[in-house]
Amino acid sequence: MKGKNNLSLLEYISFKVGCMYLSDLRCNSHLYNIQHELRSIDPYDYCLKEWNDAVNYITGKDVNFDNSEKALEFLINL
Repeated sequence: MKGKNNLSLLEYISFKVGCMYLSDLRCNSHLYNIQHELRSIDPYDYCLKEWNDAVNYITGKDVNFDNSEKALEFLINL
């Protein structure tokens, strides 16, 4: 499911944070900016799969949540 501006969640976060490459989202130096941008996203703008994919991609951990709000909260509180 595409959310804001027809971008995937990871693409949207990457764009808002100013990453040149999607893989830059894994850099700890971007974490504060990622968390800041996440606070402005409605968890229901994206499907649960995209939230779980974002958590897994950004953290490198295989974590799955049963709702979008929990995934968003997890990322904000890293």
